[in-house]
Amino acid sequence: MRTLKRIALVILVLAVMIAVLHVVFAGMTERGGVYPISHRGAAAIAPENTLAGVAAGVASGAPFVEIDVRATSDGVPVLMHDGTVDRTTDGKGKVGELTHDYIKTLDAGGSFSPEFKGEPVPDLASVLEYMKGKGSTLVVEAKWPRSWPGGDKAFFDTIRREGMERSVVIISFDTGWIEGLAGTLPNTSLGLLYIYPYSVAPADRVEYVSIFWPALVLDPSLVWRMKRSGHTVWAWNINNELLARFLTWKGVDGLILDRPGMAGE
Repeated sequence: MRTLKRIALVILVLAVMIAVLHVVFAGMTERGGVYPISHRGAAAIAPENTLAGVAAGVASGAPFVEIDVRATSDGVPVLMHDGTVDRTTDGKGKVGELTHDYIKTLDAGGSFSPEFKGEPVPDLASVLEYMKGKGSTLVVEAKWPRSWPGGDKAFFDTIRREGMERSVVIISFDTGWIEGLAGTLPNTSLGLLYIYPYSVAPADRVEYVSIFWPALVLDPSLVWRMKRSGHTVWAWNINNELLARFLTWKGVDGLILDRPGMAGE
């Protein structure tokens, strides 16, 4: 019993220390207006990673709309979060083992709602074309691009052909790949995704740092340190209003949301 009480006391002391440090560092962090980044299009409003989802994100007024991209077996960049099409479509198989001709026939909306039945899996080119002239910036998460069939050339060629180098933000968990893009797409904004950022590329190479929200809760100094180094800090994935308010108070710049309107509720 004494051991349990001691453990409970240690946990309580640590919790109080973390709470105090949160207050201290939140007070030191510069704050602007926090904005929503609409996740996977707008995954709570319309089928994720579809044109309908992207349109819903734009319609919400979110300044950034995020999508996920993988490459088909014939090298076409398409919108898909998972390594397979199983969860979000009526098809089966790994994205990298399926042709674009097959994937574009799949229904990516029926499992979300009968209203969206028949909504296809779009390729990146069609989404870039749709986003031209819109009030939102497209955030393209490249899902492990160094493993794509045929490599990442078609990805870069698509962005250039659509004239969108200055109108997208490219992000990835693949740190080395992102850091190497400065020479490939020198006019494109870049960002990195982290569970927890132990080291981060300088802000003149990588502007955006997208961090899984538990790290921002457990490390009271993290937002302050990232912003002090010149980075723009995003928190993913936030689907709780209290958590959104806490991270806004902490000074994050953007909240990645399935329901982007929640940031203003």
